[in-house]
Amino acid sequence: MLVRSAQSQRFSRTLARLLSGSCNSHDGGTNPSESCRPAWIDRARLVMTTPSSHTEKYVATRRFWHKDWQRMHNGRIGQWAWGDMIRAVVSSRMPLRATAYYTVYSSAITLPFLFPKQCMEFVCLDNSKAEHILIHCIDQLNSHHVTWQSVTTFLASALFLMLSFRCNRSYVRWWEAGSEYAGLLSAARKLTLTAQLAITDKALATEVAMLSYAHVRGVEFHLRRVGDDHYTESLRYLLTPPQLQQMLAAPQRPLWLAQHLTLTLSRAYDAKLIKNVRLLVALMNDVEKLMERTQSLQRLGSLPEPWTYQKHMRLTTQLWLGMLPLALLPSLSAATPLLATSIAYTVYKLDDVSVELTLPFGHDRSDLSICMYGDALQREVWNLIEVYIQDQGRSSIQNASDDVWEAWGGKPPND
Repeated sequence: MLVRSAQSQRFSRTLARLLSGSCNSHDGGTNPSESCRPAWIDRARLVMTTPSSHTEKYVATRRFWHKDWQRMHNGRIGQWAWGDMIRAVVSSRMPLRATAYYTVYSSAITLPFLFPKQCMEFVCLDNSKAEHILIHCIDQLNSHHVTWQSVTTFLASALFLMLSFRCNRSYVRWWEAGSEYAGLLSAARKLTLTAQLAITDKALATEVAMLSYAHVRGVEFHLRRVGDDHYTESLRYLLTPPQLQQMLAAPQRPLWLAQHLTLTLSRAYDAKLIKNVRLLVALMNDVEKLMERTQSLQRLGSLPEPWTYQKHMRLTTQLWLGMLPLALLPSLSAATPLLATSIAYTVYKLDDVSVELTLPFGHDRSDLSICMYGDALQREVWNLIEVYIQDQGRSSIQNASDDVWEAWGGKPPND
């Protein structure tokens, strides 16, 4: 907050100097000094250097993503680390809770099978009809355990086919989301470079570059369904208060930002600040790519799984896990709860992983770190803007070549 306050005060002082005439305005092609430069440069610096704030829990996830990136760059992503595996086990409570309930169920099935008389005495039903029924059921289970194993084998085949299809589809969806977001970032970078080529006014080209970054940040906020304060904090130096209120009232905020970008290009063409109509078409082609990627990302972030498929798979899971101890008891005896619980955790965890991969824009460790991609884009676009502002142009290709040779202390060859 102190850094932002200092930046805001510096921006206000520069703007006041401009309004009072104490600072002569520079042409877009010159290199402005630190003490006297156009106000739009300070505004661009504020927009492109103001970081986004995050909650304490979110900061911890970002730290994990940063370490994961470092492991990837260092080539250690494929190592088998027991600490990471244990953290993955305890990271989600749903599979652990479901496995705990299943352990109680399998133990409740195993104890009467191994100690029928003691269990009947414990519930005060010894020498009763219930005890005779229990002993008869145990005899039938021992004599027909091959049939039970055949039924559970058939259900296991059907279940794991459905689980494998679901896990594969969820991973494909996660990968597609990452690819589409990479396309969104690429379209924003391309729009920034095309604007520097097509627009003759540097302030306006910088505005288009900042709007392309703002669109990507708006898509990030829209996918994660964050509050209005995130939009206000990130875009308050880019949009006027009335524009900011219009955007917050829009049903789809990335679409409003794309429309604002389109209207900016339209006004620039009407003012003859775009070199020709072909370059205007190229700029609008980049805006269309932004919208296409945005729509694809919204589909991936909001389209639910087929309801019938999901419920049928979970019903099959519960039916198979319910029959599993009965098929294992005659062979494993007292070891049945241990093995059945291990199998149950594997099944529940696969379902949990599929659910987590189906929603790739959240704040879990397996989700896409789109906020960090946005931070990287912010730094990259600001670097492009800085170089673009400092560029003074070249009169010819030959002059540019001569400047390079002179900078290195040599002379170009005279062929």
